[in-house]
Amino acid sequence: MPNSPFPTPTRRASPMPASCKGIDVRVMQHALSTPPEMVYVLLPAVLVEYRLVFEGEAE
Repeated sequence: MPNSPFPTPTRRASPMPASCKGIDVRVMQHALSTPPEMVYVLLPAVLVEYRLVFEGEAE
């Protein structure tokens, strides 16, 4: 892009390992499907699966 106001990147960022990618976006399905007047409680196994806590912290 010759007229772009943004600098041309000189290198690509390296991909992050799966263990460092943060919270799993699938957790949003519960937030979006639960009515506002209700509360959805994530079970310990789901907390680990969605990477909200580490193994052993969910108890």
